[in-house]
Amino acid sequence: MPIAWIAMLVFLALFLALMALAFFLSRSPSRLAQRLDRAGADGAFASGAAELGYPGSVSAPERLIIMKPGASEGMRLRLAHAGIRGRHSVPWYYIFQFGGAAVFALVAFRFSHLLKGGVTLAFPLMMAGALAGYSLPPFFVRDRISRRRDAIRRAIPNVLDLIIVCVEAGLGLNAAVQRIAVAMKG
Repeated sequence: MPIAWIAMLVFLALFLALMALAFFLSRSPSRLAQRLDRAGADGAFASGAAELGYPGSVSAPERLIIMKPGASEGMRLRLAHAGIRGRHSVPWYYIFQFGGAAVFALVAFRFSHLLKGGVTLAFPLMMAGALAGYSLPPFFVRDRISRRRDAIRRAIPNVLDLIIVCVEAGLGLNAAVQRIAVAMKG
């Protein structure tokens, strides 16, 4: 077996070992005790099964990404500004970010193997590929935010004109906004 394949297998084994270690360290008893304290003294689970962290109530993307409950609010807001909403948008974002880094690193490794550059070329190319794959999702989100912001700015004069027409026709402000939202969506 060539040394490149051995290096790739060692890298993969170390990566999986670190992910397993992070998974087991994140399941500390103190977090469980905090969740049970929030459940209430009488044993009634007022906050729901998903917040208490039962395995059946957590989705697959949330199981893959180990995060504290309030850690993702800033990213959730950025994704909402980009028009990407949903319960699982933040975990999927991080899955694409880290998965992109892994895929680009593997592609760079194969590319260096085709160039026959050896380990001295493979390592820098893998690091550059991982950095590129890790950086693509933030660039994508920034681009979506700027495009969406420009589209909203371009639509404001038409929306204001339609609000004026609807209000002058006798609709209330709430009904006018609802009617315009339906008209602009379709």
